[in-house]
Amino acid sequence: MTPQPPSPSPTPAKRSGCVTALLVVGVLAGLVCLGSAIAVFVAARSDTGKKIFSAIDQGVKLAEQGVNAPGAAEVRAAGCPQSTVMDMAEAMKIAEAFIDGGFKDDPELDYTLVSCSGPIGSTLPSCEDVAAAYAKAVPSERNFMVEAKISSRQKPECSKQFKGNGEFIKDVKK
Repeated sequence: MTPQPPSPSPTPAKRSGCVTALLVVGVLAGLVCLGSAIAVFVAARSDTGKKIFSAIDQGVKLAEQGVNAPGAAEVRAAGCPQSTVMDMAEAMKIAEAFIDGGFKDDPELDYTLVSCSGPIGSTLPSCEDVAAAYAKAVPSERNFMVEAKISSRQKPECSKQFKGNGEFIKDVKK
């Protein structure tokens, strides 16, 4: 038997350039996520960060209340695919955290906003019909404003102010 020459040792497997690039991108993305988490944590502890997070929380609660507020279901039954009822004085309290404009003392903002909206192709009821449905469901002395709007459009179909009993006061220009 003739002796066999020693076999060459196996060469270590080389990584392809794509795998190396993916590893580098993954590490960088991880560092960005970690840095962002630290920045959000630090910002949330500042006075301004606390105001922002509080305003977001209050805004979400206000929106939830608006969908379930007295009169919202009756407005939907009147033909509004989506409706909310929002106390504008409460909404302005959120803005006051950032703007010192004396909103709470402005009598122009002491009303309820009754919003009727729907997707493109919807036929929305008139502001008068929405006002009648709301006034019947929620008798009040407080004025309210009705706005009917197709969701994707900036300009509302109508925007009008009414007395608590549903009596028309004026058109509201937007």
